[in-house]
Amino acid sequence: MRPSGLRATSWLRHVPLLLSIIGATGRICAARDYVDRHDDGETKWSVSCEKAKVRLTRHLRTAEVRREGQAAELLEVAVAAPDTTLKLSYELPPALLIEDLKLSLWFQSNQDGATLGVRVVFPNQTDPATDAALTIIVEGDAYTKAGQWQKLECTHIDRGLRRLLPQIRRRLQDSAGLKENLDLHGLYVDAAMINIRTSRGTSQFAIDTLRYEGIADASSGSGIRQVEHALPVVDPEAVFHNDRLLVDGQPFVPRIIPYRGEQPNDLARMHLNVVWVPDSQDLPLLDNLNRMGLRVMAVPPQAQADDGQELDPTSVHLAPFGPDSAKILFWYLGTHIPPDRKKEVMAWLEQIRNSDRVFKRPRPLMGDVSGLERTYSLQLSIVSASRSPVHTSFGFKNYRDWLLERRNLAIPGSFMSTWIQTEASPAVETVRQSAGWNPQVVEPEQLRLEVYAALAAGCRSLAFWTHSSLDDERPGALERKLTLAQLNMELELLEPLLASGSVSGQTPFSVQIPPARSTKGARSPLAAAKGQRMQEAVLNDREIQLRKQDQLKRDLEAVVIRTGLGILVLPIWYADEAQYVPGQMAANDARIVVPGVGESARAWEISTTRIHELVSKRTSGGKEVTLEKFDMTSAILFTDGESPIEGLRRKMETLSEASARVALELARAKFERVADVNLELHKLGMGQPGAGSILSAAKDLLARAETEFRAQRFHDSRLESANAMQHLRNLQYIYWSDAVRRMYAPVTSPHTLCFQTLPDHWRMIARFGRARLEGSRNVLRSGDFEDLDTMVAEGWQRRETAIDGIRSTAELNARAHQGAYALRLAAAPTSGKDPPASIAERPVTVVSPPVTVYKGQLVYIGGWVKVDAPSLGNLDGALFYDSLGGASAALRWRTVADWKEFEVVREVPETTELTLTMALSGLGEIRFDDLRIIPLDVDSPPAANMIKNTPGAGRTGPFDFLRRLPGFRGKTDPD
Repeated sequence: MRPSGLRATSWLRHVPLLLSIIGATGRICAARDYVDRHDDGETKWSVSCEKAKVRLTRHLRTAEVRREGQAAELLEVAVAAPDTTLKLSYELPPALLIEDLKLSLWFQSNQDGATLGVRVVFPNQTDPATDAALTIIVEGDAYTKAGQWQKLECTHIDRGLRRLLPQIRRRLQDSAGLKENLDLHGLYVDAAMINIRTSRGTSQFAIDTLRYEGIADASSGSGIRQVEHALPVVDPEAVFHNDRLLVDGQPFVPRIIPYRGEQPNDLARMHLNVVWVPDSQDLPLLDNLNRMGLRVMAVPPQAQADDGQELDPTSVHLAPFGPDSAKILFWYLGTHIPPDRKKEVMAWLEQIRNSDRVFKRPRPLMGDVSGLERTYSLQLSIVSASRSPVHTSFGFKNYRDWLLERRNLAIPGSFMSTWIQTEASPAVETVRQSAGWNPQVVEPEQLRLEVYAALAAGCRSLAFWTHSSLDDERPGALERKLTLAQLNMELELLEPLLASGSVSGQTPFSVQIPPARSTKGARSPLAAAKGQRMQEAVLNDREIQLRKQDQLKRDLEAVVIRTGLGILVLPIWYADEAQYVPGQMAANDARIVVPGVGESARAWEISTTRIHELVSKRTSGGKEVTLEKFDMTSAILFTDGESPIEGLRRKMETLSEASARVALELARAKFERVADVNLELHKLGMGQPGAGSILSAAKDLLARAETEFRAQRFHDSRLESANAMQHLRNLQYIYWSDAVRRMYAPVTSPHTLCFQTLPDHWRMIARFGRARLEGSRNVLRSGDFEDLDTMVAEGWQRRETAIDGIRSTAELNARAHQGAYALRLAAAPTSGKDPPASIAERPVTVVSPPVTVYKGQLVYIGGWVKVDAPSLGNLDGALFYDSLGGASAALRWRTVADWKEFEVVREVPETTELTLTMALSGLGEIRFDDLRIIPLDVDSPPAANMIKNTPGAGRTGPFDFLRRLPGFRGKTDPD
């Protein structure tokens, strides 16, 4: 019996959609393109006709009728009959019948009446007329412009076949008594066909540039399997409602980590909620993560050639994504996507949208970009912009402002994300490891400041960048894991507020800082010091206190976030030098005035171990609250009703024990690491007086935290652990301040960028004291900028970027520090034009010629700088850096200043070419003069305890900075 009309319609809705799967690996095959430009000498088209009626007179590839390229294929026939049909055929690579499959070519003839089509093969359905596999021609465009070139296309082949299926079935039922449904498994296209009706006379046909797009390989070895196509009826898990991200209908703040082989249950215990997996087809991993309640982010499939090389997305297509990909929450396009990849990224985006048919609508797309934020934010659901402030001269407050700038460059309401640096880069670690230096460590406090600075900039998604496994055993690795768990618990608690909130502004606040430390009394950190060391320690301590007072007003700001549940306030202590070594950053009586708070709103301090109400009062600027104790960051909610607080309290109660345990384990881990470095510094003779007292006090606090935890007083336990952390970072900061206080900037030394590497710094200083100074000379001969011809001959490079509205220059200028000329870099608005609000590229850069430095050498780099106009339009300002330290260790200037000498010291881990780079990142004007690169050789390594007694340079001149360092007290003359 024939199926009824209703059943036939239902049957047609479920035509199989074929996906090509590489059997062993399960990877989706990239759809590719096939192009024949008809330029070579071999003909490819075959002619089928009645020999008695048609004679082929010419068939060749020739340049005489080409449309483009070198040639086209020409066929000329003599027709004797008044009416006949020709069939031209072209063997194509067998391709699965998918929606993206498309054929096009250029056709010219002296007559119309030709139609382009493709041959579809039913490999599992026999044609009773031939006893071979059933084949059907699906037609496309008809030729209508006789005498002209016309592009013919055959698109939507699957739809065309679908329309033919009822008539095919009827034919087979009538001719062969077919009773079951057609076997539609494995349908593929194997040939292009041109059907031509022609009449008596001479007919000429020319064909050029055949393009066959969206090929998913249908060869027998490809392991084809069937996936039934049914129209998707559900939305993806992750959807956007206005500018809020909902997952399963609940507010969602992505907390993302790359997968580095960790156990999924460990990641879940760290309160992460999204894992970036390396392979979207690793189904066992996806299943394991999903079972632990972790969502998955993955890079979408990309078009690849047979050898695994990625293909240009502008010229190929992707096969539709299969149902296995339903476990992917959203797609990730990559990190630091540069502006010059815009064309291929946009093509890839289009491919993904066309292929992502598992749900009613495509899943969200995320990409981390390094420019064109507005362009990408029009296309991406989640826009990420990232840079690292840790171990650089770019502080945390600048980092927040940079993220705010990226957000403002995107379209309003964009959902912003950023990657948080959790460890030093592999390149840095490889160099340090090969040189035998201590590894750099990102402190727990630095991770906290990164996260809260990102929240202050309006980021509603945070991704924690890792190169190594969270289970790594290098110094600081356990602290990293525990800190991420602690921060993620805080983010999880605040998730309903952060997911629906928008930043309305930043407001300053004040604290009551502790008085300067006493230098008397048995428990004073300075009590054990004597003589000159005592005087230096006292002076250093006073310097620290004065610097704190001066910087404090700029360091304390709270972000105000308006949410659907009230006003969330996050006070943050940014600390100007915390990107190197965080200081105390804790105080009493933090007073915050929050503007725009309603009269009836009550204030609550929110933490993972306690939620309690704060006393608030109305002031002229808003409502004022006071936090009795403030430690780096906090969270305050102003709300009118009790309901939001009740929900937050219920969540807090599920987190309090785990939060207190993690805080205790974190403080213990940091204590052990700081104690180890303290011991190493004491062995080098550079231990701090009173360090033992500070460590002893921290140990007592840890014991009290343990006691409180056992008594299940989780909030008190967490506070005691935090107090121990304060003591430890105070000691770290004292050590670091002692190392850098006579330096031009912390980036002067490669080993003063963090606490962990301070022993290497003092070893380097000792090596400078033993360096062979005889014969040392400036190897940058043209660094005085007195002779332009010499500079050109030696290979100085100048790069200027054309930016609309800006004119820039790099030139020799007569206003020098000494001599006749200095190097001047300047960028200013073009006359009559407004400069761009934000300048993403450097208007002007100058690079010195390379000089060879050798493994084991020390290098002194010095010069003079004068800032004539402030830097505007880019937070990086004016830069100076060397290729050994890289841009992350750049000296930066943003405000006007007179001539000042700067100095940098480096160790050479491997023989290499050294260059100096000077650049303007925005508008401004700066001059450089008298640049020096002086390599030094060292005879022998120091004894472990001889650093303090190492002689240094005893006269002023290029090594004067060495005389000022505490490790250099001798009077050795470099001559």
